[in-house]
Amino acid sequence: MKNITYHLCILLCGILFLFIEGCADDSFCNNVSKVQNTELVLQIQAPHLRYTGATRAMTEDDEKAVKSLKVLVFEEADSGSLQYNDLDEKFAYAAAVLEQNVNIPEEGITSVRVKLTVDRNKKKRLVLIANHPGPFPMDMESYKGRKKSEVFALLKAGYENNWDATDEISTIPMWGESNLVRINGESVKFTDFNASSSDVSSPIKLLRSLARVDVGIAFNNDPQSETTQPGMLVPFKLKSVSVYRTGTSFSVPSTQKSYLENIPFIPATMQYRTDDIPLRYVLDKAGDSYVREIYIPERMAGNDNNNAPCLIIGGFYKDSQKITYYRADFMEKDAISNTAKYLDILRNYRYRFNISKVSGPGFDTEEEALKSKPENFQYTVIVWNESSVTDVMTDGQYMLGVNKNHLVFSKSKGEKEIVVRTDWPEGWKATVTDAAPWLTINPTEGEAGSDNNLFASVLDNETEQDREGKIMITAGRMKWEVRVTQLAVSEVSVELFEEDGATPLSMLQFSGQGGEKKVVVRYEPAEGNLVGPENLSGDDFVWEKIEQESTAGKSVYKVTAQKMVNEQEDFESLNNTVSFSITNEGKKALKALVLLQTEYNAIPFADSRLNNPLVEDNGEFYVMDGIEKEFFIKANTRYTIELIENDPEPGVGIGKLIPNGLKINKLGKMTGEQIVFRPADDLTELTRFMGYAGFKISSPDRLFEDKYFSILLASGKKQPEANCYLMKPGKIGILIPVSRINTAKEFYDQNKTQLRDGYAKYKLQESDWSNRIELPKLEHDDNWNVEILWADVPANYSGKVVRADGTGVIKVLKKAGTGEKGYIFVYPGNNINNCGNIVIALRSGKTREIMWSWHLWIVHEYPFDGSTYSGKKWLNRDLGALLPNSTNTYNLSDDIGLHGMLYQWGRKDPFRIEVNSLDRKLIDADGGAFVYKGGATNESLTMKETIQRPDYMVYNTGNWLYESGNSNEGEDVWFNIWGGKIIASDRSNNAIPTQKTVFDPSPYGWKIPSCGLESKWNGYGPYLTKGCYYYPLGGITKCTYTSYETFRFTSSVYQTDQAAGYVCGNKGNDTSNRSWNRARGMLIRSVEDQSVADYRKYLP
Repeated sequence: MKNITYHLCILLCGILFLFIEGCADDSFCNNVSKVQNTELVLQIQAPHLRYTGATRAMTEDDEKAVKSLKVLVFEEADSGSLQYNDLDEKFAYAAAVLEQNVNIPEEGITSVRVKLTVDRNKKKRLVLIANHPGPFPMDMESYKGRKKSEVFALLKAGYENNWDATDEISTIPMWGESNLVRINGESVKFTDFNASSSDVSSPIKLLRSLARVDVGIAFNNDPQSETTQPGMLVPFKLKSVSVYRTGTSFSVPSTQKSYLENIPFIPATMQYRTDDIPLRYVLDKAGDSYVREIYIPERMAGNDNNNAPCLIIGGFYKDSQKITYYRADFMEKDAISNTAKYLDILRNYRYRFNISKVSGPGFDTEEEALKSKPENFQYTVIVWNESSVTDVMTDGQYMLGVNKNHLVFSKSKGEKEIVVRTDWPEGWKATVTDAAPWLTINPTEGEAGSDNNLFASVLDNETEQDREGKIMITAGRMKWEVRVTQLAVSEVSVELFEEDGATPLSMLQFSGQGGEKKVVVRYEPAEGNLVGPENLSGDDFVWEKIEQESTAGKSVYKVTAQKMVNEQEDFESLNNTVSFSITNEGKKALKALVLLQTEYNAIPFADSRLNNPLVEDNGEFYVMDGIEKEFFIKANTRYTIELIENDPEPGVGIGKLIPNGLKINKLGKMTGEQIVFRPADDLTELTRFMGYAGFKISSPDRLFEDKYFSILLASGKKQPEANCYLMKPGKIGILIPVSRINTAKEFYDQNKTQLRDGYAKYKLQESDWSNRIELPKLEHDDNWNVEILWADVPANYSGKVVRADGTGVIKVLKKAGTGEKGYIFVYPGNNINNCGNIVIALRSGKTREIMWSWHLWIVHEYPFDGSTYSGKKWLNRDLGALLPNSTNTYNLSDDIGLHGMLYQWGRKDPFRIEVNSLDRKLIDADGGAFVYKGGATNESLTMKETIQRPDYMVYNTGNWLYESGNSNEGEDVWFNIWGGKIIASDRSNNAIPTQKTVFDPSPYGWKIPSCGLESKWNGYGPYLTKGCYYYPLGGITKCTYTSYETFRFTSSVYQTDQAAGYVCGNKGNDTSNRSWNRARGMLIRSVEDQSVADYRKYLP
C-alpha cells in the first residue's frame, strides 16, 4: 500500500547565501539584525492519487495543497534526563517564508524558499505547520524559549461542524518534523526525524492532521481505488453517512512518540460528540460512493458497541423509496488475539468502507441502527498508512474473514487456495453452489481460531464458453460468497510459492546467517515454455532446480543465500530480482520475485541517539551510586539480553555489581530500546567497588550469532569544581565534574560589555566574539570524550599512561555521562613509584575542540603540612612538586621532584620546568616523547584560545591576553582572571585579598595568594619579576638574574597593571622592576582558601 504522506525534501539551493540583514516582513523577526542567515529551498512532493469519483467534493489537488505554511524552528533541549525528550526542545523563531508556490503541478512538486539563522552552537529542528485553520494562534515573540510541548498545546483547532470539503479555499491541515541539524552556514541537509542517520536523502514527511473516511458500493479491486464497479450488482443506493462519537477538536501537530507508536495525539481538553449530534453527510442524489468529503479528528478506539466510533450508512434497498440504515464499525481482524477489534482513528490514515453486499433492509432510524448489531450488511474495511488490507464480516459478535472474493482459472485444470478465518465457535463450512461438477473444494469445513487453507480445483474446460461457479462459506449467520470463473481459452499464467505455501510469493527473505529455501513454480498451461530464473538485478543468490513435474505445470527450485560477512555494516541487506516467464501460442506471462537478505542484528549503544556504540573494548563507564542507569539496543529483530558477568575485581568490594541481575526479552527497534539496570550503591560508604559487568545479546530465532560487551562499574569520590586534583597511587578514584566549563563561561561573561566595546575601537567583526572570545558552553547532549595530553613520569617509565592492569600512572580514565552534568572518572595506578603530573582534557563530541583541561597531581603524601605565616596556612611545596621543600630555596641541581610546575599569569594550565634531568620525562598518552607547542615571538591569544590549547606556550615579552584586538592589561578582564571582582573593584590597591576564580590552578581548598597581606615571608614586599623560571624567546627556563632566590606569582595585579610576584627565598637582594613579566612562567605556592573548610573530606 502507498502511505498517504507528503514528502518534504530539503535541498541546498546551489550554494548557501550568507548575508547580514533582518528577517524582512515577518513581525516576529523585526528585532533580529546583524546575524548570519542562509536561504534554503524546500521542495514539497505530494503523492499521486488519481480520482474519478462521483461526489468529488475535494479534488486531489485540494487534498495535497499547501496554501499556507509556517516553519517553526526549535532549539535542541538542555534537559539532562537520561532519555532525550523532543518535547523539551525550545522554540527559537519562525523562519521567514520568502517564496511559495501554492499550485502544485501534475508531477506533484512545488518549492518553498525559507530563511534560517546560522547557529553553530545549537542544533535546530524544523516543525512545519501547513494550512492551519484560521489565524495562527501563537505570538512568536512571546513564546521564544518555551518548550515544544507548550507550543504544540496552542496549535489546535475546533471541530464543531463537518469539515467543509466543498469550500473553494478548503485545505487539510498538515504537520511534519525534521531531524536535528546544526545550521552552520555551510552544507545543511535536513531529513525526516525518523530517518536513520545514514539516510541523508530521506524527505520530511508531511502528514495530514485528520483521518479520511470514504464509503462506496463495490469499489474496484484495487484497495486504493475511489471508483465503483457498475457491473457489481449490489441492490443498494447510498444516500447518507453519519459519523458518531468523534472529537470536537484536534491538534494540528502530533508528537514523534505518537507517530512512531501509531497512537492518537489528542488535545487534553478534547470532548466527544454525544449520540444526538453526529457528523451527518447527505448526498443530494443517491449514488454509489462518498469520497473525499469526510475528514475527522483522531480518537482512541472504543471497547464496545456503546462507545466505539462508527458509521450509520443510510440508503435505499432495491426499489424501496424508504431510507434504511446500517451500522458499520471501525473494526479489523486482530492477528494476535484472533478476534475482531475496534480501531483507533489516526491522522493521515484512510479508512475505506467498501459495501460488498446488502442482503436485506436495515433499521428504520439511525438511533435503532446505532444501538443494534450490524445485519444484512457486508462490508470491507481497508485501512492504511500501513500495508495491510483486512476483509472482515461481522454479525456484531463474531467475525468471518476470507482473503478472496473471486477466483479465475484458465482452460486447463488447476488448483487455487483461499484462506478462511473465523471465531464462530463451531468453525466454518463451505459448499459448491449452482451445480458445477467441474468445481470441487477441499476441505469443506474448518475450525475456529486459526487460518485455514481451502483449495478450489477445476477440471479442463472442454467447452467453448466460460463457465461460472460459486463457493459459499458460512459461519453461523455469516455468509461469504466466492465467485469462480473458468475461461474457455488457454490463458498463460505463472505463480511462485514458498515450499508448500498456498499464497503466491512476491518476496523471499533470508537472514544474514544465510540458508536454503524452496521455491515452487506453478504455471499454465503445463505444455508451455517456462523460462527462468532470469536475474533482473544482482546475482547474490544461487538457484538449483531439484524437481520437475512438466505434466502438472510445476517446477521446484532450491535457493541458497550465503552468510553475510561485511564487517563495515551492522544491518546489511542484499536485494536481487529474478523472473520466471511462460509462453504458449504467442501469449506470455511473467512473474518477478524479489530476494531479500537482511543481516539481523542487535547493537548496544550508550546513548539514546545511538551515536556511541558499546563495542567490546569500549568499556563505557557507569557510577556505582545505586541509581538507575540505562543503555540502548538498536535491533531489527527480537533478542534476549542477559547479564552473565557480575562480579567485582578481586580485592575491591563485596557482592554483585548489579544486585538484581538482568535478563530481558525484547522485540527490537531500529530507533533503539532502553535497557535499564540499577548498580550497587558504593558512593554512600566507599569500598572501592569496581568491575566490568558483562552482557550477552542472543537471538531466540538464531538470526545472528551471540555477541558480548561489557561496561565498567566503579565508585569514586565526587569532587567539587577545581582545576587541579590531588591523588595517591593505590587509592580510590575520583569523579571530576565537567560543569566547571559552564561555570567558567558564566564567570567570563561578566566582562562581555567591556570586551564588546573594544569592537568599535579596534574594528573587529561580530564573528570574533563567538569564534575567538566567548567561552564555549557544554551542551546537555554533547557526547564529549576525555583524553591524556601529557604526563610527567619517572625516566624509567615505559608504555601508555593509562593501563587497565594498574601498572601505569592511571588505571582508569573514563567519561561518566554526557553533557554538562557528566563526570570524568579517574582511578590511579597501584605503583607508588609512578607519581607525577598529568594534564587531561575534555574534547567536545560536536566541535572536536578542547573545552577544558585539568591537572592531576599524583603524590606520595598530601602537601598540607606546610608552614603558617601571618595566620595563613601554606602548602609545603609548589604546585606540581612531588617532594616538600622546607627551605623554600632552589638550586637547579636539586632533585627535580622539588621543582613545581610553571604557570603563565592568568592561565590555569601547568608547564613542567624544562631542565636537564635523568629522573623525569614528559610523555604523551601512548608513552611517546612530548614537547610543548609554541608560536611566534610576541604573539597574543585570547582566553578561549589558550583554553583550547592548554599545551601551548605563549611567547611574548609583555601581556599575552588580547581579547579585543589590543592588550587587556588595563581592563577588568585582566584584573578578574586570578583576582576576582574584589581586586578589580579597587585595582589601585594590590594589597586587597583576592577571591579564588575559575582560572586558579590550585586544588580545591587552596588558592593563589594575593600580594601584600598574604605574602609577607621574610619581610619582603611585592616585586615585578624578571629572571627566574620564565619563558623568554628561546624557550629556556632557568634563573638568569639570581643564584638562589626564586619568585612566585600572586593573584594580584600590580599598580602598573602588571602581574606581581613575591620572594620565597633566603637572600635579600632585590631585582629591578621590569615590564617583561606577564607571559613568563613562574612557580605558584598556594595558600589555604579560608572560605573553604571541608577540602579534606574530598581526598581519595
